[in-house]
Amino acid sequence: AQHRLASLHPSGFNQAERAYYSLLLTQSHYKNYIDDTTDAVINEAVDYYEHHGDREKYTRSLLYQGCVYQVMGDAEKAIASYKDAENAAEDGDLENKAFAKLRLATLYADNSNYADLKIRKYKEALDLYNQLGDKHYQIVCLTDMGGYYRSLPDKRDSALYYINQAIQLSEAEHENWFLFQNLYQRAEMYCLLTKEYDKARVDILKAIAAGKDEIDHPRAHYVAAETYLNLGRPDSALHYLNHVPASGMMSNHTSDTVMYCRLMSEIAKANKDWNQFTTYYDRANEMADSILVTNVNKNYLAIEKKYDIQLEELKKVKSESRTRGAILLATLLALLALGVTFLAWRYRSRLKQK
Repeated sequence: AQHRLASLHPSGFNQAERAYYSLLLTQSHYKNYIDDTTDAVINEAVDYYEHHGDREKYTRSLLYQGCVYQVMGDAEKAIASYKDAENAAEDGDLENKAFAKLRLATLYADNSNYADLKIRKYKEALDLYNQLGDKHYQIVCLTDMGGYYRSLPDKRDSALYYINQAIQLSEAEHENWFLFQNLYQRAEMYCLLTKEYDKARVDILKAIAAGKDEIDHPRAHYVAAETYLNLGRPDSALHYLNHVPASGMMSNHTSDTVMYCRLMSEIAKANKDWNQFTTYYDRANEMADSILVTNVNKNYLAIEKKYDIQLEELKKVKSESRTRGAILLATLLALLALGVTFLAWRYRSRLKQK
């Protein structure tokens, strides 16, 4: 469909044809992971269908307008479009209404201010997908809800409730990616949170088996290594580290590489190989320091940018009172920079102490 649409020449289309073409082209881009950098195309469809009575196409245009804004990084406009789509969808248009609710839930998931609303939208979307019999999107909702609850210390029972449902449905529907994701989530909970290492071992081995042909995910192997270390089996831990997929192998200053080196140092420690322990321990520290410095530098750049803007404003300020206020703000930004430096130093000290 993408190839056929790209080969068309809409210059000869009438207004209705151009609107439908714009909708289909945007929809095709989204489903083929092609990022739109402008809303001009989809806006043509939205504007036309808003005034020409096709409610389903109007709703769908609003949905993909939201997708375009989300890709462009404008969350507020995306939320507004998804809300409009949710409201525009007719009672019988369960598919578009469910998709609007799901997209809202995913956007709310990135903002802690929307915690309650996020879960409500996920549950509303799940209910509609149950009515539609759409197993794939039922799994999507269950997976996201399980992942959200897993991050809350007092909601682990809720996390397991949704993760378990997602695993059962993923197995029944042969959805290997989601089976991997949910087994991995549950294994990580058992290993890192509840310390149920036998359960973690069973789940993580199933996860790796489910994803071995299509998923390049090093952290599953790291959870396997962590689990076997806690079971007192460093040789098995080393086996899974030696079979980490390519994306998890040694790269320049990534958190995955820090994890790899930390686990290698723990294996060396368990085997009383102190030379190797020191090598990997120092390497993990160096890389962690590099990541920390990079993050601190980013914070400094942001602060410096604000400071430069403030200095430019100072040059334009003529009022003495406004000047004092601007100087005070600049001083506060300088103090913030010192605070970031102190926090970075304290984090680095704690890391080395650990």
